[in-house]
Amino acid sequence: MRQYPDVPRFIYQAGRVAQAQRDFIQAKQLFEKAASLNYAASYLNLGVLFYEGSGVPKDYGAARGWYEKAAAANDPAAMNAIGALYEQGNGEPKDYPQARIWYEKAAAAGIAVASANLGRLYLNGNGVPKDVGHARSLFETAAAGGDPIGMRLLGIVYDRGIGVTADPLQARQWYEKAAAGGDAWAMNNLGWLYERGSGTTKDYEEARKWYEKASTLGIKLASVNLGRLYQTGNGVPMDPARARSLYETGANAGEPSGMRSLGYLYDHGLGVAQDSVQARQWYEKAAAGGDAWAMNNLGWLYEQGRGVAKDYGEARKWYEKASALGIRLASVNLGRLYQQGEGVPIDGGRAKTLYESVADVEPAAMRQLGVLYDRGIGVPLDYAQARAWYEKAVTLGDATAMNNLGYMYEAGQGVSKDLGRARDLYERAAALGQLFAMTNLGNLYRDGRGVPKDYGAARQWYEKAASGGRTFAMVQLGDFYRLGLGVPKDAAQARKWYEAAAAAGDASASRALAGMKRR
Repeated sequence: MRQYPDVPRFIYQAGRVAQAQRDFIQAKQLFEKAASLNYAASYLNLGVLFYEGSGVPKDYGAARGWYEKAAAANDPAAMNAIGALYEQGNGEPKDYPQARIWYEKAAAAGIAVASANLGRLYLNGNGVPKDVGHARSLFETAAAGGDPIGMRLLGIVYDRGIGVTADPLQARQWYEKAAAGGDAWAMNNLGWLYERGSGTTKDYEEARKWYEKASTLGIKLASVNLGRLYQTGNGVPMDPARARSLYETGANAGEPSGMRSLGYLYDHGLGVAQDSVQARQWYEKAAAGGDAWAMNNLGWLYEQGRGVAKDYGEARKWYEKASALGIRLASVNLGRLYQQGEGVPIDGGRAKTLYESVADVEPAAMRQLGVLYDRGIGVPLDYAQARAWYEKAVTLGDATAMNNLGYMYEAGQGVSKDLGRARDLYERAAALGQLFAMTNLGNLYRDGRGVPKDYGAARQWYEKAASGGRTFAMVQLGDFYRLGLGVPKDAAQARKWYEAAAAAGDASASRALAGMKRR
């Protein structure tokens, strides 16, 4: 450098060295000196410094000025960078047609990532007619040119079946190529495939590995995904505190799914004290960031009156927003409002339409269609149809459908009465936390129906259901202690259970308490 103080190429190369060493102030000084000597390659680097705010305050206008100067000197990488500014709306309003023009110029000059960026416009229909076939072709061009973003976008095409038959194996292969090229989002997506077991054997350890790599490279969604593994104990010891810390990392960086996940922890009291108000606040932040699941969860809080006054109108609003964004469970929840007439007129037909719109894949919709036919709501009473829908939902693990189908066998509705089958279904549902199934099992053991009469077993099931808030189970426990069924008579214990049920609004518990006071 001392030998060639005014040789632009050497000054520029020294700037690149300083930039690689993260000495951005020195890099800027060297690039500016090279630029003053009309060394065109330095223009793009100066633009990058201003774009990233490295060694200078972030300034998209200054970045664009340097990019445009570089583009005027026929630097195709600068053309791609200008396209990105227009696409992202950095420094100016978003302008997809301008983004397309610049991406096309850069792609024509052989910049592989520009082909990927142009393909993304066609994939989403931004500034161009939506054309997933052309998008895929552009991604393939980018991938053939060695661009990891193009490889990852091809992975997404096959992962989601966009314009092609979904092919998880193809998706994984493209994600792996992109990850090998350093694409952090592809690493996160690989983690998701391993967590789901899509295109590969389910492997939580591999999922954790990829999430950690992506998180280290700054992908905040990967931090949230890693937190979910700790929340559920998949591939790692269950650790709600660690999950919370990872969710906070994502949330503090503006990742809506991190906000929603924090809301879920407070909603359910996982690793934190249960706090519906905190849950609502986090869900609201996530929903403001466009998180559709948070919208659905807000609807549930308003429907139940948790952390907020019960408001079916607000519930409907949030369910509609989430449903419009593709959350199938929100469509079911919205249908349930119409089924029950909560915040809207009772409309079994509307409920049925909403359930049918997602019943091809959503077990809750299958179950709710079963409920409509089971009770003749908006459709003729039809136990055979009800059973068929319940069975579909049961196959997909829906616990409430298991309970409802169990009751059909217990009561002999549309099927031959089969108490053994009923008990099996109740037990499966109870193992999944279904409270009605627990009380139904308690009833079978209390009455000796399909099983030997066993007050001890009945009491255990009622206690499990009561701990989940089922007032019917609390009343039964009160009866057991009042009458001495399988336990010594204990008026204090009986009163305790009746009072708990009465406080939750159970009228039969209030009557039982009044009867005890008269004695």
